[in-house]
Amino acid sequence: MTELVKMNTKGLTRTGLAPSHEASHPSPTPITSVNDAQKRLPRGVAEIEHVVLTVHLLSFYLLMLCVNLESQATRPLQPFALSDFKAHALAPATNVVATLIGGVGKLPIAKFSDLWGRDLAILFCNESIGVLLNIVITDITSPRRRGFMYAALATPRILTTFIGPTVAEKFLKYSTWRWGFGTFAILVFLISLPVIAIIRIHVIRANGSDEPLSNEENQQVPARFSDRSWKDWDGLLPGLILIAAGFTLILLPFSLASSQAKTWQSPNIIVMLAIGASCLISFAVWETLSPWPSLVPSYVLRDRTIQGGCLTFLAQWAAYLSSFLQVAFNQSVKNAGYIKNIYSLGTAVFSVPIAWIAISMLPVKILGAGLMIYFRHPSLHARYMVMCQVLVAFAEGAILISTETIIMARLEHGDVATVWATMTLFQSLGASIGGTTAGGIWATDFPQLLKETLPAENRHEAARIYGSIREQLAFPWGSAARRAINYAYAETHEKIFLASTAICAASILFLLMWRDVGLDKKGYCKGQVI
Repeated sequence: MTELVKMNTKGLTRTGLAPSHEASHPSPTPITSVNDAQKRLPRGVAEIEHVVLTVHLLSFYLLMLCVNLESQATRPLQPFALSDFKAHALAPATNVVATLIGGVGKLPIAKFSDLWGRDLAILFCNESIGVLLNIVITDITSPRRRGFMYAALATPRILTTFIGPTVAEKFLKYSTWRWGFGTFAILVFLISLPVIAIIRIHVIRANGSDEPLSNEENQQVPARFSDRSWKDWDGLLPGLILIAAGFTLILLPFSLASSQAKTWQSPNIIVMLAIGASCLISFAVWETLSPWPSLVPSYVLRDRTIQGGCLTFLAQWAAYLSSFLQVAFNQSVKNAGYIKNIYSLGTAVFSVPIAWIAISMLPVKILGAGLMIYFRHPSLHARYMVMCQVLVAFAEGAILISTETIIMARLEHGDVATVWATMTLFQSLGASIGGTTAGGIWATDFPQLLKETLPAENRHEAARIYGSIREQLAFPWGSAARRAINYAYAETHEKIFLASTAICAASILFLLMWRDVGLDKKGYCKGQVI
């Protein structure tokens, strides 16, 4: 870790991640390199600053570990939580709403972190901790090392991939899913406190320094960093409400239409689509004519590299994969979680920020997605599904980390938080579209297949079976009813996997939108931290 550290006390103070020695030990000339720092500071002081920075990075790592564990442990609990309310079929709908609101909400959170600080954003915006930590890493790293640090911050998924499903299974066996969610709500907050304290302490030290910013630095600092008022924040709310309502009301009907008596002719569905379209049009008008700063910077939406990067985050098969593995392949909650989490594990292990590797791995991703169409049959062993997930995950690891690195390399420091949030918004939108598509296929095909294939004595239970994974798992493995349920799962997932494979193939066009971006430019801060 210490080999990566480049010390510049002035630069460290600017980022608020290391104590300043300049107030008590003024230098005739600024320190601009590692060698200068080592010459001007006693060896003991330099070594302890290496230790301090290492402790800071380890605290970030521990918090990311906890956040990833929460995600991996609570995700398998969701089908059981919905089933208790007889709403297992609404898994995509709940995911669409949560993903969209979470994605859109990161935009004002990014503005919040610019206005009031990264530490307060972490304290009040628990859902966006992962994005905020990546923003801090972007603040303190040079473009050349940034991809490595993004990959390092993703490695906790290697551990949580194996721990999370086991924790979920223990909660279901010895407690309830409610305690699972509640435990992590408390745990993440407690683990985040050291990170918040570290950032706040160094911000206070930096603000207490008698050394003013130079004219050059003042010109580089956007107004929103120093103008801590509500005028910009107030201008964000109308745009936030309009874009969140617009996307949500347009995407939700695809999951809910089949549950309505008149399906797409239902007044509720028509009204939702009409209001959603009106909200998006109003959002475009507001962003164009409003005197307040834009919620999404216009140059970000026009940049083809950022567009291509954001469009690569489309995946459709995650909505019912855990349930599919438990029911059709007779896997336990733990094993189904392991298989589903291969994606997280692979993207962490194979995070190589090199564009040509990312492009060359895209055919591997398409191959993995396509093979799932064939290996979906319950008569085959689950090991083939594992193989497909490995192919997709390893390819996606190279693609994701390269995308993040190349987008961040095109930005100035003042736009880092906003563009991170914008990128996350597009990721959330892509995931929501995928979940909506999967939910629409599921809601249309699965209940109809159940009615057609269930034995006559179980046909009246079709609606109850459709709405609860517990009811599906209650039928003994090998029974006629269970075989019918497995068949319905397999046939429904054929269309879901076909759609996901088509989108993976379309990713070729998205990657071709990338520009050749150099990573040799200087870091955002006056001194490189890493």
